[in-house]
Amino acid sequence: MPKVICCESKDNILEIAIKDKYLSLKSLGLLFKLVNNENSITNRRKLKLETLDGDTSLASAFKELQKLGYLKVERNVIEQKGKIESFYKLGIFEI
Repeated sequence: MPKVICCESKDNILEIAIKDKYLSLKSLGLLFKLVNNENSITNRRKLKLETLDGDTSLASAFKELQKLGYLKVERNVIEQKGKIESFYKLGIFEI
């Protein structure tokens, strides 16, 4: 399950997102939660435990944030374990 890593300029992301007419309220709420996450690294499993939303709801919100350029998936190969680890990087990205 991909982890979410937060960004440097949290205020800037929220300012842009609030004015984005293509962003649903569900995705805006998820973005707000991700940006204001105390640990700055989380994953969908943890978010599901912290909210009333189910897998499908969270998946569609993550997909929307990716589509609109607020999240970017990065995959890293962990050399020692031979595993591929995925991260959602939070920021404003070109789409």
